Amino acid sequence: MTFIRCVQALAALLYGASLVVMVRTDMAGQKIRNRHLVAAVAAASACYLLLYGHSLFGREGLAAGYLTFPFYRDAGIYVACSMLAAFTLWWTDMWPAGDAKLFMLLSLLFPLLTLPGRFDPWRSPVSILINVFIPASAFLLVRSTWFVWRVYMEPQGEFLARLGWSRLPEYLLQARRSVWAWLRGGVSGAAADPLGFLARCLRWLVSMAFVSGVVSLLSGRVGSTLLVSGVCFGLMLAWQKAEQRLGAWVVSGGAALACAFLVDWNEPASFLRFFSGLSVFSLSTQWGMSLTRRLLEERGLVLAPVLGVFGWGLPMSVVYAIGGAGLGRTFLVWAVLGGAFGICYIFLKILEEQDRPCVAPDGLVPNLVLAPSFIERLRADPDFEIEDGDTFYADGLMPWQVDPLKHWCARNGVVLVPLRSTMSFALWIFLGFFITWVLKGHVLQFAY
Repeated sequence: MTFIRCVQALAALLYGASLVVMVRTDMAGQKIRNRHLVAAVAAASACYLLLYGHSLFGREGLAAGYLTFPFYRDAGIYVACSMLAAFTLWWTDMWPAGDAKLFMLLSLLFPLLTLPGRFDPWRSPVSILINVFIPASAFLLVRSTWFVWRVYMEPQGEFLARLGWSRLPEYLLQARRSVWAWLRGGVSGAAADPLGFLARCLRWLVSMAFVSGVVSLLSGRVGSTLLVSGVCFGLMLAWQKAEQRLGAWVVSGGAALACAFLVDWNEPASFLRFFSGLSVFSLSTQWGMSLTRRLLEERGLVLAPVLGVFGWGLPMSVVYAIGGAGLGRTFLVWAVLGGAFGICYIFLKILEEQDRPCVAPDGLVPNLVLAPSFIERLRADPDFEIEDGDTFYADGLMPWQVDPLKHWCARNGVVLVPLRSTMSFALWIFLGFFITWVLKGHVLQFAY
């Protein structure tokens, strides 16, 4: 066995040991210990030092089959991109700090697992994120779909069966009136505050223009469609969080200014193509989210095919007829993806809102993640004073937040504190890296 293969075996052993230790502690206490991360980083750094020493000996003619500078350059680029992705996921509150640090650790290990350097430093971070989130999302989607079926769909089916065919037209009429009242309410709300509605539309247009400008710029310079798609998704993900932390108009103003430099206004065809597609995707996502929530709440699932045809299928048919088969097919794909994304998001949101544990105030301890609705209640109380009270990270409660929160619960007569339903994500992160190593790509490459 060559020296490089020995280092690769050491890295694989470190990966396996980290998997056993960190997944076990994460499942037991929803916590990844810093001492385990530091020990693993030290071991991975030692492997790199061994490789670099072997390369120095090789340059002097004292060793054969050594790694050259391009490997270390690509590994550095890859680790930097992965750390940026992990930081973004932590900053947007999608990952707690422990998961982000675990992702950084495994990113440091991944080049060692692929020795002698069979990885793309630019595409591999996106491939790994796909392999982390697609299996985890599929698991959550199955779980949330079963929950929605059990709580909403099955009772609606039993209700319709008891109702009988004779009273079905009356029920459909009532459900239709309820949905139309909801639609009229949305229009009335916009009419009551036209300036606010126009401001929201303007910020939405700026966000679509900014993301489209970045994507069109990258698509002409980067050959990887996967990388461009990853950047697009990341920008849309971070936009709302940036508005919350920096201010909506600050972000929109900066994005509008950036669009002047991002878009080639002499040849805007690429920009307009992405802008129209992303706009259809965004609108279809909002339509899917709003309609799904309303139909579930109003026992109107039986109206879904009718509303889908008239509210979504008919406009898309008009676009198909006006724009031709090519444009219509493109918009159809964007619309289907957006609608499906909106439906799945609502299913996951319902699972998060309703299938949640609770704890008595005396049982509050660090690292417990409060339910979003409870956090909003805390923020709405002007008497709630606590260090970092305006910020609750995905890591959960900080140690200095626990006692003041207990006192607040006692003053306000809170008997049970709702928590956010969480799951151990360390296993999915390890699985994502393993899938990438085995497939040398991502799980969507067979259909992408």
